[in-house]
Amino acid sequence: MKIAKIFLSIVALIVIGYFIFMSYISTQMSASSMETWEAMKKSTFECADGLKEKKEGWSKLGYSRSCVKPKHGKWEAWSEGYKHIDGYYFNGKEHGVWFFYNPDGSISQKIEYNLGKEVNQNSLAKESK
Repeated sequence: MKIAKIFLSIVALIVIGYFIFMSYISTQMSASSMETWEAMKKSTFECADGLKEKKEGWSKLGYSRSCVKPKHGKWEAWSEGYKHIDGYYFNGKEHGVWFFYNPDGSISQKIEYNLGKEVNQNSLAKESK
């Protein structure tokens, strides 16, 4: 009988701890997601005439925005409070130079595309945007 009470007490503590931990994680995720959304809203993003901006989830806490019908023009992906990627689509295919950023805003990588096919790739140590 005493062992059963101890076991139930341990299970109750585990369950309570789980809910406290999940509440903390949820709060942290919401704060990071909001920080990303606010940072993205402050930046300039314009679509060509006849195309509309589309915002959608990109990662667990991030967002992307693009010009649609099909994706055409500038595209960005944001998460964790900063821009991770920006590039251009031409009739639904990656085109031109795409930039990949570090959290400090420096460029970590450049990839050049020609109508969806990778042409050139450069990893960079610390180049400012």
